[in-house]
Amino acid sequence: MVSGRKVITVEMKNGNDEVVVRGRAEVEQPKTAYVFTGQGSADTGMVRNKKTRDHCFAPSFSHSKKERRRAFAKTGSGQTKEQSTK
Repeated sequence: MVSGRKVITVEMKNGNDEVVVRGRAEVEQPKTAYVFTGQGSADTGMVRNKKTRDHCFAPSFSHSKKERRRAFAKTGSGQTKEQSTK
């Protein structure tokens, strides 16, 4: 890894074991989200209560909601009720 990018190197040899092609690339890595199923399902209204009581949680939750909608809109899958009526 170099600055968060994956480094891929390739080397090809001919029948005489001589290197004929060498290559190197730095590839940007996709953003990864780790989702733990069951989170928030322990209590009805748990997220709603956290949004009203925790001043740090509400902005990050709203941001992630916008990002999910943007990602779903790109793939055409997982549309929310609001998106399907537009």
